[in-house]
Amino acid sequence: KENNLYTVYVTNGYMTPEALDTIGPYLDAWRVDVKGFNDSFYRKLARISNWRGILEVAKRAKDKWQMHVEVVTNIIPTMNDDDQQLKGIANWIYSELGELTPWHVTRFHPHH
Repeated sequence: KENNLYTVYVTNGYMTPEALDTIGPYLDAWRVDVKGFNDSFYRKLARISNWRGILEVAKRAKDKWQMHVEVVTNIIPTMNDDDQQLKGIANWIYSELGELTPWHVTRFHPHH
């Protein structure tokens, strides 16, 4: 930072708050994948149960470390393209990260 160099961390967000606090002083931006917005989606796709920790760490990056936060959601047909999940993500971004937080919604491309 003292040399006007900036660091962006691109992550799936699955880490502890303590891990973020270890690297937080060295980062300027946090680009996180929020893949879905319910337990069954994360259990099926990522095989994790505490997916809300991803949201908590992203909010901590913004609030504690004053990082610029951007969210990416890769839309997978029939998996996370329903209104409940997309509205859940949008509402969470708006209420927890702020209305000016960029949300990149991308299209899934299967590799056959």
